[in-house]
Amino acid sequence: MRSDFESAINHMGTMTKFMNKGSINEAEGYLKPDEQVLNVEIVNLDKGPGILVVTDKRIYFAFKILNTHNFKQLTYEEIISVSLNSLAGKMEIKTDHQSLKIKAIHGKRSKDVHRNIMERIS
Repeated sequence: MRSDFESAINHMGTMTKFMNKGSINEAEGYLKPDEQVLNVEIVNLDKGPGILVVTDKRIYFAFKILNTHNFKQLTYEEIISVSLNSLAGKMEIKTDHQSLKIKAIHGKRSKDVHRNIMERIS
């Protein structure tokens, strides 16, 4: 496992990592060699569980459950707004063409995710 990815998942407990192993491996597989991982969070997107990865170049969501795979990505150039409700564990990322509604993001860590995204779109 890449050291920056491993460092970004250190906050997850052993059981959480075990239960999300397929999605974690799937998410790591989409990393590009020239990207630096900033955040990795377990979230729900479009009513499905998965992994949100924030890098220095883009954000993406990936999951794998049995034979079902899902992947969505946004570059920072596409993002026009990011709203956060850390108490409710919700974040919405909007572009001209879509809106990603993220649920069940950890309240305290969501602020760090929000900050990392905002620093790159401003």
